[in-house]
Amino acid sequence: MKKLLCITLLIATPYFAFSQIQKGNYLLEGAISYAKTEFEDQLNTRFGTDLSFGYFISEKTSLNISLGYDSDKNDIPSLVDVSSNSFSYGLFSRTYFLISEKFYWSLEGFVSLSDGKQEDNSGIPVEVSRNDLTIGIRPALTYLLSKKFALNLHFGLLSYQHTTFDTPLGERNSDIWNLNFSTSSLGLSASIFL
Repeated sequence: MKKLLCITLLIATPYFAFSQIQKGNYLLEGAISYAKTEFEDQLNTRFGTDLSFGYFISEKTSLNISLGYDSDKNDIPSLVDVSSNSFSYGLFSRTYFLISEKFYWSLEGFVSLSDGKQEDNSGIPVEVSRNDLTIGIRPALTYLLSKKFALNLHFGLLSYQHTTFDTPLGERNSDIWNLNFSTSSLGLSASIFL
């Protein structure tokens, strides 16, 4: 009887020790970013925040909605004074692959839309509206701190982005394919499992 109990516990423990990644559970995730770069007279300040809510539709896959805000300001005295603000919203699905009891590797597929404005006060003030549609995939490592909390390290990105600019001179479009494994693709977020 003792042997059967021990074998059952050994087999079941990995499934229940950190059981927050399972079908039917909810996930709340957030990230805040801030960067300030100074070079000679140039100053660039960037702030961003993202919040997502998800539901595990299977044992290892979550379906999520996200909201975000980004602000960017470039300033070179007497030359450049450009600022931009945008709001984003999207859907993504993340699949987790177990590495060890507390580590997961994940792959995320996403679609996001963003609306924003860019103001250029370098000479004659100009305001440009922009709308983005982005589709992509990105990997991440997840470390489970406890049964309810995790940290996620996002790295790398493969994406396609279609942007429409509405300028005083008319509308123009841009299409960009992006494959990025540089440090600019790194991101850290925290998750709460509900």
